[in-house]
Amino acid sequence: MMRYFIAVLWCLICTPLWAGSYPVIDGPCHLVFPDDHQSHDLHRTEWWYVTANLHDPSGNRYGVQLTIFRRRLHPVSDDIASVSAWRTPQLYIVHAAVTDVEHNRHDHAEDMVRAGPGLAGSTREGDDVVISMKRNRIRFTISGLVVHAETGGIAFTLDLAAKKPIILHGDKGYSQKGPARDSASCYSSYTRLMASGHVMRDGKIISVSGTAWMDHEYSSKILDKGIAGWDWFSLQLSTGDEIMLFVMRPDDVSTLPFVSATWVAATGEIRLIPREAMSLDIAETWTSPETGTIYPSQWFFTLQPLQLSVEISPILANQEMVTAERTGVIYYEGAVDVVGTAKGALIQGVGYVEMTGYAGGLDGRM
Repeated sequence: MMRYFIAVLWCLICTPLWAGSYPVIDGPCHLVFPDDHQSHDLHRTEWWYVTANLHDPSGNRYGVQLTIFRRRLHPVSDDIASVSAWRTPQLYIVHAAVTDVEHNRHDHAEDMVRAGPGLAGSTREGDDVVISMKRNRIRFTISGLVVHAETGGIAFTLDLAAKKPIILHGDKGYSQKGPARDSASCYSSYTRLMASGHVMRDGKIISVSGTAWMDHEYSSKILDKGIAGWDWFSLQLSTGDEIMLFVMRPDDVSTLPFVSATWVAATGEIRLIPREAMSLDIAETWTSPETGTIYPSQWFFTLQPLQLSVEISPILANQEMVTAERTGVIYYEGAVDVVGTAKGALIQGVGYVEMTGYAGGLDGRM
């Protein structure tokens, strides 16, 4: 989902006010791959996001996250990159995390660098596209992805084989995030990837396998004024279906939130689900011992087209991301379990949830 806010405060402080404007997204994106796996450097914000629910040979559970963000610091009208490659307007940020259920740990790390020779960027290598930042990289291949994270003590490598083709959310990739037409992103996902690889834990290499999800979004303006934050879910069900759901929470609690969901059926059929066909209710909350932030920690979700009724719960309560060293933003990004029924049959599943704005308002707007 919309992870651009990570760099907003830093950019507001450190970036001069340049003339010009960013490209607008207000209609179908018509994405073409592999070209559109690459960066879209004229747009203000972009992110490539991989999460996975994994287990080792002993059955111990892990969740992993790697997100690479790109932030353009000023519009193209004053493009200083032509003067020197070292004066690029592109800023790259990485967030990485490993949730270890057996040891009740959620370790996370961050880093930031301007794009430059050998530092960060998007490259084309034959049919592959590589998004990299220092030692972190996401390689898009014909069959899926290869992901490597190595930053701040977090390290893992995964081979991800696509079980379904990449999908486009909304109207041909145009994913609207509010009433304004240009409050939107171009949004694509691999909703079911089979994962195998290893994670490093305290100097030990641990073999893991499971399922993964990949998002790629870019935009120049997403949030309308009056948005307190958002809740985003990616769910992979034992039926073979996947669901992406996001809720844009308004500051005014009397106002209905902006909600959108995509259902990817086991057959590969893609359907945009209307608000009236689903419900999401908070059942429990959790208070962070580090920041005092109160987050939802259990949900009841229903989806009429699937006759779906499930409970969603984090695999570990504390999966809070406190990025104080570089980007200074607090949010929640964690692996979840899904249990319930669909068409009267018992089902289960796994996924990820992201929650922003609970630790304070989003002061930066795109």
